[in-house]
Amino acid sequence: MSFQFITNDIGPKERRLIRSHVMHGKNAGRPRPDRRKKRDAATQQLASQHDAAHKDNRMVSQLRIQDLHRSGLFDRLICNDLAFAEIPRQSTKSIEHLRQWISILDRRLYPPEFCSKLDFMDYVWLQYVFYDEGYMHGVLAIKSSFRDYLEMQAEASPDALEHLSKAYKLTRRRLAGPEAISDKAIAGVTILAIYQLVHGNVDIGLLHFDGLYHMVRLRGGLAKLMEHNRALAQKPWRIDLEFALQSGLPMRFAGSETPISANKGMNPRVISPTYTKLCGFGMDIELVCLLSDTTAFTNSLNTIDELSRLDPLDFSEQAFQLIHRLIDFAPLQGERPSHPLDDLLQLTLLAMMTTALPNYTSDKLRYALLAKQLKRAILRYVATTDTDGELLLWAIFIGRVSILHCDQDDWIAPIFSRVSQQAQIHEWPQIRRILAQYCWIHTLHNTVGIRIWGTLSKMKAT
Repeated sequence: MSFQFITNDIGPKERRLIRSHVMHGKNAGRPRPDRRKKRDAATQQLASQHDAAHKDNRMVSQLRIQDLHRSGLFDRLICNDLAFAEIPRQSTKSIEHLRQWISILDRRLYPPEFCSKLDFMDYVWLQYVFYDEGYMHGVLAIKSSFRDYLEMQAEASPDALEHLSKAYKLTRRRLAGPEAISDKAIAGVTILAIYQLVHGNVDIGLLHFDGLYHMVRLRGGLAKLMEHNRALAQKPWRIDLEFALQSGLPMRFAGSETPISANKGMNPRVISPTYTKLCGFGMDIELVCLLSDTTAFTNSLNTIDELSRLDPLDFSEQAFQLIHRLIDFAPLQGERPSHPLDDLLQLTLLAMMTTALPNYTSDKLRYALLAKQLKRAILRYVATTDTDGELLLWAIFIGRVSILHCDQDDWIAPIFSRVSQQAQIHEWPQIRRILAQYCWIHTLHNTVGIRIWGTLSKMKAT
């Protein structure tokens, strides 16, 4: 038998014939299924499922809050607009916890007693969570710092540090590129500064805020940024206020940079006989105006009902503007007002306004510097020969409902006892009438004030 070698001089037709001849016998009579049909069918099914899911997600994300309200699909606190938004690269459990935490945070930052409901789907700081990964990790770092949503005491947990590391990495990458002063870049640096504020790391937070301040300046200043994106501009302003209250440093943003719209909706300035009397004690005229404007603000809060609640951003701007002016009058560190009355009144107004400035945490030591200065001012005023007993009582009660805590009662009680005896004050309604002459927010202060009255009265009796 002779051998015949196969050369390359054959074509596709001959090759198919050879393969068929080799397999002849083994597959004789067996049908050959078309594998391409199965593969094409499976691919088509997967693509169809993916397209359907993507279409559903896109349709859900486009739903407006008013449509959801009409359908009755959710409750404000647990299942709100955020339940229908998609957060990238997070587990279902993490997403659900984040939604609940943001809902609770909404009630802390914008008190429902005074503010209308925040429209989540239009709120830029929540939109960044869904569309910017670096900002999202910053928010998750803050959220992971709280074990208990009600206590709101921050701890640097491993999860928080992991998210913080990712937020730093992504924010640093954006700052090195063409979007270095974009809205998203400002949001990324802002959330890093807020994280440090939450944890009480003022020095590190000030470094972040220094960069944030220059970014806002490069965008034309605070008022200019407010015109472009009001909600975005409020956060750097708020951070400036917080650092000034906690560190004692002057405000970085000038008063002339703050938006004129902050005065929109405020009641007319209050000029009462009580304030005219204080002028007779030699109080600074600028401080009289601040006292009058702050009283107008608190009076407006005392008359709010369900139909007249403020827009959350309007509420914030009015509070920010008053605190800004008070800090500009005399920063907490450095030279203080020479007149004891001016010193006491400015610090008391600042303490009162902190109750209208809710925060992410329940840290009682957040305003330790302000508390120290207020104690010093009260004792300084008591030591003067010409004092106003009613003003002193108001300062004591404002301090106790805001930044002076029960461990301060040992030195407060003797002053309260002496002043109340001189003024023949024996019942809470008498105290309340005095407090109502100055700045006093009934919804926030009455319940705590009654409890403080009871405690100090018992200490006076002993």
